[in-house]
This record gives sequence, structure tokens and C-alpha cells, in this order.
Amino acid sequence: MSDSSSSDSSSSSEEKKKKKKDKKKDKKKKDKKKDKKKKKEKDKKKKKDKKDPYSKTAQEKARLEAQQRLMGIDTNKKAKKKKKKKSSSSESSGSESEKVRKMQDLLDDQTMKREEELAEEAEKATEPVPEKSWEEMTWSERAADAAQKAEAQAVWKGASRADARRAAARASEEVLLHAVDDGFVQTVPQRAKFNAATGTLSRG
Repeated sequence: MSDSSSSDSSSSSEEKKKKKKDKKKDKKKKDKKKDKKKKKEKDKKKKKDKKDPYSKTAQEKARLEAQQRLMGIDTNKKAKKKKKKKSSSSESSGSESEKVRKMQDLLDDQTMKREEELAEEAEKATEPVPEKSWEEMTWSERAADAAQKAEAQAVWKGASRADARRAAARASEEVLLHAVDDGFVQTVPQRAKFNAATGTLSRG
């Protein structure tokens, strides 16, 4: 009788152990399934971010490409493709941000070069044109110079535009009178005559 009771107790304890093991296995399976599901969701999210045209990376890339096009940089040039093993989504998203960073660097370089060019051009433009001395000028140039100075002086004193022009004309006339005294003859260009026979204008 004692033997049968001991065998029953041992079998029941074995059953309990078996149930515990089964429970542990089920739990492990469930945990694995959960992990897989989470991983899939993460991968899907990363892929979505990569393909999403409204993601921050995509927007930044588009903005940089537009700036490069405005600066005359060819964005359509494709680099030689190297055969690579299929990379994970995390690697691909990393390479995308790397591309954007490189584009930003290139754009910064181009901007700096353009700014330097513009600065050089501005420097050349601001270089004063050496003025001719009175002796080097022709009488026409002297008259124009005197008129310009007289007009500027009149404007500076607060004269109206019409008064300033009159002052310029007077100054020019004075110089030309001196020129006539000096023996200068101002040549007036002849008006073109209409030739009825040929239907063209001719000078002389």
C-alpha cells in the first residue's frame, strides 16, 4: 500500500515539473514572438521614414538640391554604383543622412567661393578711375567736366534740378568760349540727307 502511494506522489510531482517546463517554453515562445513583432515594426518604421518624402531628411535633401541647382551645380550626376551587399534599414538611413551632410558641405564650399568672387568684383568696381589732368583733357572733355562739377555743386547747395542744369550749361559754355579763344573749332556732325532715288540716308 505504501509503495503505491509513493509511486502516485512521484508521478504527480513529475507531472507538475512537466507543466512548469511547458509553461516556461510557452512563455519563451511568446517572448520571441513579441521580439520579432517589435523588430518588424521598427524595420517598417525605418523603411517608411526612408521612403517618406515628407521626412526631415528628405526635406533637407530636397532643399539642398534646389540650392545647388540655383548655384549651377549639377545634381543629376550619379556616382558610379558599387556592388554592395544588402544593408539593413539602419545602415541605409545612416547613409541617407551622410549624403545630406556631404551635400551641405559642397553647398557651403560653393557659397564661400561665390562670396569671394563677388567680393573681388566689388573691390575692382570700387577702385577709383584715375582722373585726367586739365592738360590731358580735350576741350570737349573739359567742358563736360566743368558742367558736371557745376551741377553737383548747385545740387549740394540746394538748387532745384532745373537750376542745376542751367548752372552746368553755363559752365560748359564758359569753357567752350575759352576754347574758341584758344583756336578750338567745335565740329558739328552733319545731318543725314534723304536720297529719294535710293531711298536711303546719306551724309555729306
